[in-house]
Amino acid sequence: GVESPLVRAVDADPSDPEVFLESAVQVVRDAPSFHVSYTRTVEGAAPARGWARHEPGSDTVFEHYFETSEGVRVHRYDLPGTGFMMTAEKGLPGMTVLDRPTEADRRLCSEEFVLAVLEDLEETATDLELVGSEEIDLPESTRGVPASTHTAYRYTGTFATEAGDYLSDVGRNSLLPVPEARFDLWVDEAGHPRRLSYTAVN
Repeated sequence: GVESPLVRAVDADPSDPEVFLESAVQVVRDAPSFHVSYTRTVEGAAPARGWARHEPGSDTVFEHYFETSEGVRVHRYDLPGTGFMMTAEKGLPGMTVLDRPTEADRRLCSEEFVLAVLEDLEETATDLELVGSEEIDLPESTRGVPASTHTAYRYTGTFATEAGDYLSDVGRNSLLPVPEARFDLWVDEAGHPRRLSYTAVN
């Protein structure tokens, strides 16, 4: 079949949630670099936090820092000419080359950590709805990107995804299926996804 041409975010109509979401995901796919920060909360446990950056021109194509709810710090990398590597304060003897990467390794040690979640949104979102336009404030990032304010379209819906984790007792990355989650997604007027928040239904 013939594939339809890509819709540029600046041409997409925000009131058409499916098309605008598709174009926003394409913006991230095409971005020369990106940076995200995140917090994960589970009832009864301390928050887990992390950040990730994709910079193909740097020494590390991708770098992903994660601190588990138990306070174990994990560093994951995609290095040119080497592939996936990681180190952790507990469970690994030091910097480790993942020469036989699992699905979890591939997702958590590469730009797929960000792209896969957006693609999950694009492919599985239901009840997708434009709530309206609002201003959002983003704090200064851990990589020194200054704080900023954006006018963004807020979308809500339900989707399915996978959440990453690190199992310190065995020194291994893992993926936890999230079959149903309610989400809020903010996309600015230029089509850049600026914030995503989601909560597992069960």
